[in-house]
Amino acid sequence: MAHATKVWDKGNSTPVVKTDTMSDEYVLVQSLMDATVKLTGTVSGKQYVFHGAGSIVKVDIRDKDDIINKKRGRACCSGTQGHNLFQLVT
Repeated sequence: MAHATKVWDKGNSTPVVKTDTMSDEYVLVQSLMDATVKLTGTVSGKQYVFHGAGSIVKVDIRDKDDIINKKRGRACCSGTQGHNLFQLVT
């Protein structure tokens, strides 16, 4: 089993876990939605399954931005924004 080290993502305070092989970099993402959600990473092609609100999944760092930016509802000309469906675990 590879040894893991926690480092910080440049530009924000997101912890990134790197293994000795440096090929498996990931962040922890938590679901805010009380439903089972299945997603496929747009960059890595990996499949992620969240089992309800509060569930935490290791997400490939390359898929992080796409997943974190998913929102419920739509932004409109009235200036309202959708609610986040996922958040980073710090």
